[in-house]
Amino acid sequence: RHLPANRLSSWDRMATVELRDEERLHEQEGPQPAAGRLAFWWWQMQGWILAIGVGIASSVSGWLIEMAVNHLASPRFGWCSGSTFAVRGACPDNGWHDWSDGLEGFGLNVSIGVLLAAASGIMVYLFAPSASGSGIPEVKTILNGFVMADVVSKRTLCVKMPGLALSVAAGMALGKEGPLVHIAVCWAQLMSGIFPQFQNEAKRRELFSAAAAAGVSTAFGAPLGGVLFSLEEVSSHFPAKTLLRAFTAAVSAALMLSLLKQSSQGPTLFSVEYNTAVNPGENVAFALLGVVGGLIGAAF
Repeated sequence: RHLPANRLSSWDRMATVELRDEERLHEQEGPQPAAGRLAFWWWQMQGWILAIGVGIASSVSGWLIEMAVNHLASPRFGWCSGSTFAVRGACPDNGWHDWSDGLEGFGLNVSIGVLLAAASGIMVYLFAPSASGSGIPEVKTILNGFVMADVVSKRTLCVKMPGLALSVAAGMALGKEGPLVHIAVCWAQLMSGIFPQFQNEAKRRELFSAAAAAGVSTAFGAPLGGVLFSLEEVSSHFPAKTLLRAFTAAVSAALMLSLLKQSSQGPTLFSVEYNTAVNPGENVAFALLGVVGGLIGAAF
């Protein structure tokens, strides 16, 4: 069944949807054999196009957030005499000056952090309360068959991104991986309106599962980890075609992130510098580790 576009007016009100009914409806609405191979091919390709688009949008969003964090957080630690807007670590001609040790420097650090955190909180409170928190519980709820329109709306996306940048720049003890998953799912919701078949709630949730994988891939630069996260942690309905599309979205995010990384530093939450080549003998240990892990998993 289809739900009206204005089904929800508040983020904390929910409706449920029967995914099996939605899948049957999607099969009935698909192209008929008389429509020809081209129409059927285009119908099938739409999901892959959206998966790639969500992956790219997720990685660009993560990169923009990281760049914003670098610029917003730098004034907490000092200033650059050569360039007003230069970030810490990129100030030209060694012109970076840390705040003085003692109460003055500590007070400036705390004051700027409080201002950044307050700006984030006020923005969320006034414009999009559904953008608060990590967003993972809400994403899991949606993927389990509930409809929460405002949680994945354009307004939530527009507030979540700057709010996350402000919160992280303030020095608060929070991570970006959860919010990046929420942001990726918001992009999936926005892009699902491009093709009519993704107005179907079951198809939309397949795209949401792929978006969750892209969000983790953006945070850690690990596409396989993103697919496993989507499969094991947030999705309750994960058919084989969703697995492939989740992998496509995650790889698209990782590839786009690598392209963006060439022009800047630090676009991923965690990164590793590989300074030495891997000893071929280590591959045996890695293979044994995988075998042991598989046996333990099967026994469990």
